[in-house]
Amino acid sequence: MNGSIIYEADRPENAGLSKSLKILRKAKEGIDQVQQVSWADLIAVAGAEAVALCGGPEISIRLGRLDSSTADPTGKLPEETLDVVALKTSFGKKGFSTQEMVVLSGAHTIGGKGFGNPNAFDNAYFKVLLEKPRPTSCKSL
Repeated sequence: MNGSIIYEADRPENAGLSKSLKILRKAKEGIDQVQQVSWADLIAVAGAEAVALCGGPEISIRLGRLDSSTADPTGKLPEETLDVVALKTSFGKKGFSTQEMVVLSGAHTIGGKGFGNPNAFDNAYFKVLLEKPRPTSCKSL
């Protein structure tokens, strides 16, 4: 994590983050008056705090990340409209197995992705998976 998201707010994969970035920008201005903080550290701490506020586990954050001075390359995240075959290809190119892809896709425990309460750290996504018919092997994914 390098804080480059501040240069990437207009990208489709970051839609909906403008309000959060505005809040973080204001917080950073105040914090920087006391002690300089990198965007990367601020985002990491804010993410850990969001998880805790939603009832999730406490996440210890080590400080000292350096900020990027430019945006990261585009195309690092798969589009959310991709089908299973395209997702497997995308994750496979990054060295992930199908099982790892599923685990990472289910990482949307908090946030508005359509499963359960976006403000609660819960397992609603996995409950939905259990209710749906599953393929009998990973090969059919």
